[in-house]
Amino acid sequence: MNENLLNITVTTAELAAHFGVSEKYLSELHREQGLPKAGHDAWPLIACDLWRFNNIKEIYENRLEKAFSEKGREKLDRVNAELKEIELLKAQEQIIMKSAVMDVWIKQMSVIVNNLDGLPIRVADKLIDKKDIKEIIDILTTYVNQTKKQISETKIEL
Repeated sequence: MNENLLNITVTTAELAAHFGVSEKYLSELHREQGLPKAGHDAWPLIACDLWRFNNIKEIYENRLEKAFSEKGREKLDRVNAELKEIELLKAQEQIIMKSAVMDVWIKQMSVIVNNLDGLPIRVADKLIDKKDIKEIIDILTTYVNQTKKQISETKIEL
């Protein structure tokens, strides 16, 4: 019976599911660390389990080493270079920070809102006895143009 258990083979997909890893990672373990293989898409289940048990520490040490390998450093260097480039562009005033845009937008919106809120009070007495539509439109247009002028004169600092 022991001989039969030792001869059990599984497919790559089955062993990957059993180990909880990808099929590609199994191939890496076979190629780089000697995970036993019985043939094309055939893995000796008991031998693989024993190998994994005996090599578990080395497997995870290698995974950590890969994570902090040159590729990891290259990625970190690339990200740091991008951050430095962003800081340089900020210093050269070639990019605008989101918070600065939001501050300007809030200032502009407050001018608009304040002028819209004040519209009834500012024009009511001028419109109260007006019957001519053109005259009413001219008064409102004047008020809108004053608002536009006020918005354009609002000091913007980025």
